Amino acid sequence: MPRTITTPPDFSGAALAALKEWLAIATAREDALLLRLLASAHETCERFTGLMPLACGVEEVLDPGAGWLSLATRPVRALTSVTWLDADGEATVIETAAWSRAIAADGSGGIRLDDPPKEGRLVVSFTAGIAGNWAAIPPALGDGILRLAAHAYRGRDNAQGSGASEPPAAVAALWRAWRRLRL
Repeated sequence: MPRTITTPPDFSGAALAALKEWLAIATAREDALLLRLLASAHETCERFTGLMPLACGVEEVLDPGAGWLSLATRPVRALTSVTWLDADGEATVIETAAWSRAIAADGSGGIRLDDPPKEGRLVVSFTAGIAGNWAAIPPALGDGILRLAAHAYRGRDNAQGSGASEPPAAVAALWRAWRRLRL
């Protein structure tokens, strides 16, 4: 199931300021690098926890079928549209009245079409994320994102850098309580 982030979170305000304070950086010279590191740490947090920390616009491509179709990204905040792509790639927006939406208490989301197409693909557009902005992010997730970005910044010149598949132990400890495993 391919996924596209259509509206990434904005790290340019409070998140960038917090990271610069953590690293004792007073100039704007490295802001672009720090923003990339924050975005990467956010993605790593999502992979580790199974939850999108900050609200993003998301599109997932699903195969049509009968019954409920589940979205992989969690927690879903709002389902906005469903588009059908035919075999030639022609897009047709499906009217809201022709599909049902559901968001469960655990943040999982799904759609069901009244008359699902037999071929092609469905593109589901929605918003997902625990917090709407950096000020609302749970402290353990935000601190972990900052620490991981700072870790990558400090290790950017050595061979290990940010290439590790798992976050450092201090970051994993912050995120572990939020981790959702899927079977």
